[in-house]
Amino acid sequence: REALPTRMFKTEKLTGYIPRFSSSAMRLVPVILLIILGFLGTIEALTECVDLGDECAAKAHLCTIRMYDSITDYYCKKTCGRDCTPFTTTTTQRPCMDRAPDCADKVDICTRPEYASTAEKFCYKTCGLCT
Repeated sequence: REALPTRMFKTEKLTGYIPRFSSSAMRLVPVILLIILGFLGTIEALTECVDLGDECAAKAHLCTIRMYDSITDYYCKKTCGRDCTPFTTTTTQRPCMDRAPDCADKVDICTRPEYASTAEKFCYKTCGLCT
């Protein structure tokens, strides 16, 4: 009988292919994961107090461990009794006015596609872009 090999490959050849990250880069991994996973949240989470994580109830003991606050505050609001007030944004309407004094003399820029951004920036009122 043949003996089974104890090594399937030489690790020395692979060391050049395994990326090495500094400790400061590794500290960013949880932050990056939170950002990526944050995009997976639903609109429902903005309007209701819900858990975004599937395992919040099973891991409710983490709610009282300060080290996990950033995760439980975001993913387990309902289970951990966190503040569920949705954030709001305020928008202000742009004033309906031209920024350039000679817009009336150059009204043709309003209809020419190559000047669309210039018209919007400087001749907002003259070009009828007010809402």
